[in-house]
Amino acid sequence: MENYVEKINWEKFKKPIVIETVTLNEDSENYLFKKQLDAVKEMLNHFDNEKDSKGEVISRNISIAGERGSGKTSFLKSLKNILSDDYYVFDIVGSEILSSNMTIIDVFLSHLDGLINIISKDNQGNCIKLSELKRLLKKAMAAIGAEKQEKEYYKNGQPENAMLQALSDRLGLEVIFADILDCLKGILEFQGQIVKDFVLIIDDLDLVKNSLVSQFLTEMQRYLDKKLIIIFAYRERQLENSLFEDRFNDNKNLIGQNIIESDELYSQIEQFLVKLVPYGNRIKLYSQDDVLKLPITKILSSLEIIGENHYIVNDNLHIVNSRSESLEFTVEEWFYKYIHRHTDLYIKPVDTREDTHQFLPRSLRELIQCFEMFDNMKPLGTIDDKDFSKNILSNLEILKRYKSFKVSIQFASNSSILDYFNEWEASKPFHKNMITYRFLNRSDKLKGYPYDLENRTDYNITFGDVLARIEAEKYQKNILNNRLENYFLYIVK
Repeated sequence: MENYVEKINWEKFKKPIVIETVTLNEDSENYLFKKQLDAVKEMLNHFDNEKDSKGEVISRNISIAGERGSGKTSFLKSLKNILSDDYYVFDIVGSEILSSNMTIIDVFLSHLDGLINIISKDNQGNCIKLSELKRLLKKAMAAIGAEKQEKEYYKNGQPENAMLQALSDRLGLEVIFADILDCLKGILEFQGQIVKDFVLIIDDLDLVKNSLVSQFLTEMQRYLDKKLIIIFAYRERQLENSLFEDRFNDNKNLIGQNIIESDELYSQIEQFLVKLVPYGNRIKLYSQDDVLKLPITKILSSLEIIGENHYIVNDNLHIVNSRSESLEFTVEEWFYKYIHRHTDLYIKPVDTREDTHQFLPRSLRELIQCFEMFDNMKPLGTIDDKDFSKNILSNLEILKRYKSFKVSIQFASNSSILDYFNEWEASKPFHKNMITYRFLNRSDKLKGYPYDLENRTDYNITFGDVLARIEAEKYQKNILNNRLENYFLYIVK
């Protein structure tokens, strides 16, 4: 039996794993997102001097694309800490702020006002520049006010000169923002804080209401593009869908009359995004399949950033705090070996069409939760040990809970499948084969074995009959390329 080891407190790893002290000039060899961090560093090195053929600064927007749970928030918070020594980084803007009817310009002006208030308290003899900064901010806010009132502005009885000035400020708003940042940079340098540039970070843009995403990106391109460095994170497909919905609503009549097609809208979206964020400025975090192929030691090394311990995979495949050598596996290899070692089940299928990736932890967030859940499994020892049977049943119960968790996520939109699993779990052992058989056979009218066993009693449906029905299901033409259906069949088996 394995010697007692101190339990790892997995709760602390459920929050973003953030680098606190590394600077741009320091290496971060153990950092999980080292490749992505190096890409950001390379971009920043080019931004200062990179201009187009006309001598104009090109786009300095950076996008971070990744699925939910891939570590976007962790990476952005680490970036904020890493960049803060050389850049002025505003507080990270979250989706909850952008979803509260505040535009990105509203948020940016709010950040500027907060910074000006801080500078005013600490200012030492730089009143001229500070007064100029406040004047520019008021000018920008007045222009934004006129922008939001649009035609109503003319109905409010404003003096003619005021209306003309507001119109002029609206047209020159991007210049005003550039002047604000230049003035702000001068004040910070006067106070001894040298900044290369200003950085605005936006997290989880894909969680913002669809109608607001297009507005956000349009305002970003119109007013802030090239004035400062903007880094924003999103789910790639969700962002495209948000932009598509907005353009579809604008062109609904044209699409309904077959004047334009939806493919043209996607082409417009891609052109818009390419101009806003060139391909070279896009960084992708690990995809779901990438996570499965990662060496598990690389992930454990990254946990040391906040854990302040050295984590390894020991001889029993447990994740433990130790200074000894770690066993080397990919996430996928570790997952299957761990279950086999602790339940005596080898659940990796022989049939490669059965999509099992859905069952594995496919994001960093899921992997942490999997570590925590499996950490409660007990070593089996040998079959002669008195606790062998008790431990294997206990471990199987943990695996069953994990399975239920994955089923509830993947089939959340299919109530009939969820009802089947719930019925199967609650039924007596001799009913289970018939429950599965009838569920698989629910819409088939085919004759012959294994389709015509409905009239048998529950006791006379064998496990072999169910397996034969599963194999027949897989070979039906309508599901050969349906990954979710084949995943369902894998779970049933």
